[in-house]
Amino acid sequence: MTQVAEVLAWKFPGVEGIETRDGVLTAFPGNREAWPTDAELAAWTAEYETGKADRDRQAVRAQMKTLLAVRPDAISKAIMAFILELIRELRLIKAGTPLPSRTIPELLRDVIARIDRGEVD
Repeated sequence: MTQVAEVLAWKFPGVEGIETRDGVLTAFPGNREAWPTDAELAAWTAEYETGKADRDRQAVRAQMKTLLAVRPDAISKAIMAFILELIRELRLIKAGTPLPSRTIPELLRDVIARIDRGEVD
């Protein structure tokens, strides 16, 4: 589930005075009546999560374009390593092992970094 802080940072970029603690809004600019309602927070969270897949897809495309421009030989390595990493994580999920919370773009960045360090053949 998306954290309230993540949603508020997306909805109000650069706005100071917004604070959360343990997923609960604890400070917001203006008086208490100006604070968003639970319904507004739920609507913003739904809007954020709907757009998150698109943002993740765009980030993956940008990373692949960069990799292709800089290291065209690494594309096949990146794709294979990425698939193997996803399979590994799926096996861990099936086994009930908790995983670090990573988005697809973060996972791809990790794979590209491993390629750059020469850890992927």
